[in-house]
Amino acid sequence: MFIYGLILNIIAATIAAYILAIACEDTVRLVRFGSRVYFVVLFGVFLSVMGDLMSLNYWKFPAEYIFLNVFDNIIMWTLVGSVLSWRIKPA
Repeated sequence: MFIYGLILNIIAATIAAYILAIACEDTVRLVRFGSRVYFVVLFGVFLSVMGDLMSLNYWKFPAEYIFLNVFDNIIMWTLVGSVLSWRIKPA
């Protein structure tokens, strides 16, 4: 259980580092619509790893329930990212 939790924390930290690298990179600047959506979707993936997959590990929730929540988070953050990217454009 603890090793699985450690692996999930390492995955989450890797996702957070990747998000930060995208945000700090001068050449990307998130000018394309798809890049901005992808950036926001990564937050949903991060939340799923830290929230839902941890619940699978520590609270022993049914896997079907957890994976449905992960799928729901990714769809939700894709929609949120699409709307935000449509409204917020680089200067």
